[in-house]
Amino acid sequence: MNIALSADEPSNLAAKIGEVRPHLGIEEIPFKLRGTGKLNPYRQSELAADAIVTLPSGKIMRVPAFYDGTNGWKVRFYARESGKCSSTIEVRVKGKAMSFDGPDFQISHADEEGMVRISKRSAHYLERENGRSFFIVGQNVCFTSDVAYDIPCNKMSSEKLSWDVAYRKWFGQMGKNGANWARIWMRPNFTLEAGEPWDWSLENARKVDTLMNLAKSNGLCLDLCFNAERSDTGRAMGGCFPPFAAKYTAWSPLLAKQGLNFTDFAVNELSQEMYRDKIRYIIARWGAYPNLGAWELWNELDCVEFRGSIEWSTSMTAYIRKTDPWGHIIKASGSSPYSAPIWGKDHGDINDVHPYFGWGGEEDPKNLGTFLTQFTSESREAPMPYFVGETGIAREVTTKYGLAGDLADMDTTGFHVYEGLYGGLFSGAAGGGLLWWWDEHIDKNKVYGRFKDLAQYVKGIDFAGESFVVSDAVSVSGDVLGAQCLKGRNMLLAWIRVKERNRFTVAVEKRSFEPVSSVTVSFKGLAPGTYRIELWSPEEGKRVRVLKRTRKAGDGLTIEVPEVQSDIALKIRRL
Repeated sequence: MNIALSADEPSNLAAKIGEVRPHLGIEEIPFKLRGTGKLNPYRQSELAADAIVTLPSGKIMRVPAFYDGTNGWKVRFYARESGKCSSTIEVRVKGKAMSFDGPDFQISHADEEGMVRISKRSAHYLERENGRSFFIVGQNVCFTSDVAYDIPCNKMSSEKLSWDVAYRKWFGQMGKNGANWARIWMRPNFTLEAGEPWDWSLENARKVDTLMNLAKSNGLCLDLCFNAERSDTGRAMGGCFPPFAAKYTAWSPLLAKQGLNFTDFAVNELSQEMYRDKIRYIIARWGAYPNLGAWELWNELDCVEFRGSIEWSTSMTAYIRKTDPWGHIIKASGSSPYSAPIWGKDHGDINDVHPYFGWGGEEDPKNLGTFLTQFTSESREAPMPYFVGETGIAREVTTKYGLAGDLADMDTTGFHVYEGLYGGLFSGAAGGGLLWWWDEHIDKNKVYGRFKDLAQYVKGIDFAGESFVVSDAVSVSGDVLGAQCLKGRNMLLAWIRVKERNRFTVAVEKRSFEPVSSVTVSFKGLAPGTYRIELWSPEEGKRVRVLKRTRKAGDGLTIEVPEVQSDIALKIRRL
């Protein structure tokens, strides 16, 4: 419909609003504006638009619109309600608001699980909007392999694929094997601010559209990280790494025209304004996707070389909360075991740690499973969830054992992938550890089945309802085996392992281990009652045995395992 403005408003501004187009559970309202002249559609101080949508329940949502070049403007909308909605399009020209009648439309997908949220039942776990627990199983797939080839000292042999072929392959294999989460960096493959200030790359924005749709069709939620630069020179990952140099983005000319550089990024008013406009565009374009898992402002903010980063993070986090009508999770990102200055509600809803073999002189741990629990001990004390957002082997680092990449290449079965996934679970995190080197370790060696192994084990566990904590409630006889345990309200989870069996002894030293006979597993702190005890092969994702045991008041509870040939996992549930 064409709606001209009234006589007391600028007569040359008009809007043509199209019919609502549903796509993958999202309603899209297209419209075009005429008479805007040379106003910049990416700078909201000049030109901005919102849809004000009234839901069937009567609730009103203000949803930011985004400009998509010759395709005009669009509003993407999602809600977990069924019924008729009405809308108004509000356009602001240099702050002056003008309203247009928008279309009515029907939504009919209330059976969707909804978006991922911090659980209302547990401060440390996640759930969908319908209340169902959501435990993360996934990995980092941050950029394409050609980028990784340019990392100094790195040793790569995986395929160089175009971005669309690569993500179809990676997402497809992840979805087939039970993964539900993928972390994407917008920098460098999908950088919005690749040109001049306030001139977003629509080519890259449309690539992210493709990623969101591709992820949704494969059952994956995306953690979308906006930036990963470290400095003007690109100092990152052990050396000069041009793809992550701030000078190759629109921030460089914006700051240079003011006689400034990247160290002034967080304290400069124009730079802050442009970043807020970027955030608004990101929320408008991708916030309606129910598989948008989390926003992440900046990878490892504690490593970024600009002053005022803490205050900047507080300000931008508040702006996301104000602008995002869906209230997505905001993830803080830090490299250290406990990044108190960038954690807490002022910086997001969930914390993030990045433990590696190789980085920071940490040449031991050889056992990633136990290391993740040790590394995250302070993280567990915070009254909010955390991820093991990155983990694995830092390929580009030389250790006392040799180049870490050479050591990693010996692990052709992905044993360290298994350790990282289960290590995240048993550290008390809101998901399995998210492995790094999705191409060189996981795809090249075809070890996607490691995701399926964990996904099968955690299937049906109500993590939010149990609100697990790391515990010593499970112990094993002798000194060959060790146990890691999570204790919940009605369940225990345990991971029992030969202490010396880890990715280093298995993959690098090629050691073999004899089965351990006559193992007694003891449980403490259990209330009297009858318990179902499931024995699992965690490396296969298979349940191998089910037992029932009754604990009477004053008695302990133990089970006998005739032989432990490799790792075992337990699920103990009170009936």
